[in-house]
Amino acid sequence: ILANQKKLAGILIETIIQGTQIKTAFIGIGLNVNQLLFPAELKATSLALEAGFEFDLPKFFDEILSALQFRIAEIQQPNVLGQHYFEQLLGTKTPLKYQDANGAFFATVHKIEDDGRLVLRVNGEPLLRKYRFKEVSLLLED
Repeated sequence: ILANQKKLAGILIETIIQGTQIKTAFIGIGLNVNQLLFPAELKATSLALEAGFEFDLPKFFDEILSALQFRIAEIQQPNVLGQHYFEQLLGTKTPLKYQDANGAFFATVHKIEDDGRLVLRVNGEPLLRKYRFKEVSLLLED
């Protein structure tokens, strides 16, 4: 999750797959809240730096939990959570610069497949490109 082209938060999902089914998924969220200094090479920021004030952590934590409970409830409604996710996904409306094993290119996100593959519509190409985890990288401008 980016703010002003700097990393504000990250989501890590680890799954255990049995056959073709996801048996278990562990989801972790890392969010930079009140940190004010970062090593330059991280290209990171925090909510405090972006908002201009520090947050009350217990209150903030309660608000995050409430928001997560709301989103978890949406899982019961087919396609609702996925649609909200896609609407907020960086690169769905504006072409961004990516790099794969063949070099750099500009593309927009076409969709995320059920198996997690990223599907990109590359500028000037009629066919879509599909990528698994770590097969493509987003190149952020300095």
